[in-house]
Amino acid sequence: MQNQWSITRRSALKTLATSGGMAVSALLPTRPTLPAEKAGDRQSLVDRLRGPLVPISTAFKDDDSMDLKSTAEWVGWLIKQGIKLFWTTEGTSRYYCISDRELNDLNQSVAEVTRGRAVFVAGAPRRYNTAHCIQFSERAAKWGADIVMIQTHWSRHPNADQAFEHHRAVAEATATVLLFGPRIPNRVSTENLRASQICGNEE
Repeated sequence: MQNQWSITRRSALKTLATSGGMAVSALLPTRPTLPAEKAGDRQSLVDRLRGPLVPISTAFKDDDSMDLKSTAEWVGWLIKQGIKLFWTTEGTSRYYCISDRELNDLNQSVAEVTRGRAVFVAGAPRRYNTAHCIQFSERAAKWGADIVMIQTHWSRHPNADQAFEHHRAVAEATATVLLFGPRIPNRVSTENLRASQICGNEE
């Protein structure tokens, strides 16, 4: 296949709009606890967060469909070269022009190839509201992702209280190890949330 590593210009970008804002009404009613073994995993993950963190560059076929096989082979090759940290991102992974189903397929594929070989941070899209972030975190844990990064979209202009409630609600509704994205208020900190679950903030 020609140019399998080049990122093609999608014929039509999918809309970024999703229903609701930073809604928290659909959250789980109970606060799960992080199992002791997961708390240990969290510390182990923090200790392993050293070295280059490589964003996943999604490969596309000539028909603009995702080439998951080539993407997975590229990640596998990088692991063999010594890279041990990977993450899916809004920009490099082309979240802005793939559907939710494609986004899930991409993260699941990367989780499978990195499992037991490297740390994988599955990035939740900025367009996701609180309920969607919770659902994505739960799916990512089942796929085998080590960490989920939670972000907020600049266009929503959340104030400090809204941003705090968004991050707190996700942390309280899932036992997944979380990384918080950049540009969050100081109030959203590991001291205010569950320190056993949050592995840090992106700076």
